Amino acid sequence: MIAKTKVLTESENEMFASQAEFTRRANDKGVLIASMPDIYYAAKVGTDEDLLNGLKLDFNKDLVTSTRIKRKGSILKITHYHGSKVISPSEKEVALPAEKGWIKQLDSEMILEFTQALFNTKDSAEEIRNSLEKLTENKLELISLKLPNQYQVERAVSITTKINGRLIFNCNKELNCYYESAHKGYAREVVGEPAGLEQKLRTNSHKGINFSLNSEVDQENNCVYFTNAQRIGNFTKYSGMFCFKGERYVVLITSKQEINEASKLLSRVFASQKLVKEKVEELGSLFSPVYLHLERYVEGKGEYKQADDLEIFGGI
Repeated sequence: MIAKTKVLTESENEMFASQAEFTRRANDKGVLIASMPDIYYAAKVGTDEDLLNGLKLDFNKDLVTSTRIKRKGSILKITHYHGSKVISPSEKEVALPAEKGWIKQLDSEMILEFTQALFNTKDSAEEIRNSLEKLTENKLELISLKLPNQYQVERAVSITTKINGRLIFNCNKELNCYYESAHKGYAREVVGEPAGLEQKLRTNSHKGINFSLNSEVDQENNCVYFTNAQRIGNFTKYSGMFCFKGERYVVLITSKQEINEASKLLSRVFASQKLVKEKVEELGSLFSPVYLHLERYVEGKGEYKQADDLEIFGGI
């Protein structure tokens, strides 16, 4: 989900800036700037009228997202959370679709694939239409798309209604321009689970571990985590996935102890520069587990591969 208020400057004023400036501000604070998937998810859920109305006001002067599109011939590389040092940006390549009649042609395989990548969703064409209607007062005919042309190699993505009141998903936004209105706007921060993460890293479960109950951005340790603590008889089961830039930890701990702020504690341990074995030993001293299973994944060639898999029974 995204914040209900605009990003602020250090002097607590509403920040009107470029994507690059918002990215620097977010990295300094240890947060994320909302991507196109985050905006789409807010519309899809559609239960927070104050948030949706606030976004529509932002559109009047451009809402800058952390999504960026790079064109190479007929291929587009879509990146969410571009330039983030908090998490690894999510990237996907798709074929260049036709932009004319975008919404009407969503049933086309090529256009649907592009749109699903733009919003990081597996929703059907009809589901996407229903979600976008909430941003246009049920007037889909007002929605249009602008894609990079052959001379525009890389562009930030914004949303605007400045042109004849149309809701334009502008993917050919100038990155370096002398005219402020051409490349600046407002932005929102991500609150909770980022909607633009890779689908395989934000499913509701991983080997029986549920991440949907608690998600948070740990600014101090530059970590996004999805965790759950469940009391089972005399035991507490702690489970979660901790996402760092280029690295993921999936952990399951069963302990007789109830630990306050266990998620923040785990995030701190995983953020340390210690060896994985040393991190397991530290978890042992902190949680006194009867069972502990830790997996570590590292990024490589567009996907995360398992690097460590440690399992301990009966304490450490």
